[in-house]
Amino acid sequence: MRRSIAAWSPITFRCVCFTRLRVDRLNQYFVLKHRNQPFAFFFKSQDLIQLPLHEPETWPLQWDGGDGIESGDSYRPGGLHPVRLGDIMESPIGSGDPTPGQRRYRIVNKLGRGAYSTVWLAQVLDAPTRNYAALKIRTAKADPQHELSVFKRVGSHPNIMRLRDSFFHSGPNGVHTVLVHDVLGSLLDVVDTKGGRKYAKTFGRQIAQGLAFLHGQGVVHGGDLVLNVPKCESCVDSLADIHGGNLGVCLPTLSEHDLHNILNFFGEPNGIIVFTRASSSAESFPPYLLESTSIIEYIQVKDPSYAAELLQAQIVDLGNGQ
Repeated sequence: MRRSIAAWSPITFRCVCFTRLRVDRLNQYFVLKHRNQPFAFFFKSQDLIQLPLHEPETWPLQWDGGDGIESGDSYRPGGLHPVRLGDIMESPIGSGDPTPGQRRYRIVNKLGRGAYSTVWLAQVLDAPTRNYAALKIRTAKADPQHELSVFKRVGSHPNIMRLRDSFFHSGPNGVHTVLVHDVLGSLLDVVDTKGGRKYAKTFGRQIAQGLAFLHGQGVVHGGDLVLNVPKCESCVDSLADIHGGNLGVCLPTLSEHDLHNILNFFGEPNGIIVFTRASSSAESFPPYLLESTSIIEYIQVKDPSYAAELLQAQIVDLGNGQ
């Protein structure tokens, strides 16, 4: 970096340039696309965004809306919480986990996203043994009690994802409900692998058992289907979405793996760098939008005990109740 004039600093990215790929309709942020050419940018010092990741030229940035990357439109008051890798979220004493004391979760990678949430792989800090968790961070405008109440109502079942902890996190876009679960792999990623389809029948039976249990608790999975079921307290009072993306498999051996090995397996994160344009709304946006990673891919390759027939299928999302 060198100084040209007092108010401006030229920044040269080696073997990379960024071109503006899209600007949202409110002109609040730029989405920049990677191109493998050298280029220099000029920014005012107060506009510089520091990326706590890797050198810019290692980012294969792209935008096609189909790689698990949420739209920047989702980051506004009432919307998604802007997450940075390395962020630490704290669950206060007396929250959902029966284990006493405060718990801290460090965000280390992105697992997925939905219409009203993003899901992150987190390292559980201060735990006596190596421990990982999946943090589902809901939009600030989402009903803070609905999904919690469904989990509390259905209780425990081997084919229903377990709620380990829950708390509220305050951010620039509002107060967000954070649900803490076990880290699950994608059931579709298991079935779609070579030889995985022969376990589809077993997984189907386990999902049916989970559904039967939920139905017994008055929770009916409908999603976008039109159900000819009356809504009344005596029959149905909750609807929950179900599709292939909401089915997971337990990963009981994940805690045996070192975080360094997991992160090295996935390599540099893929995503889109976001430069905010309106200073008044800059804090609503994250500095980058990341693609999701499939943790089951790591387990399949690196865990010698991996066997698809030993995996337990679980229903993941109970948050689409109506």
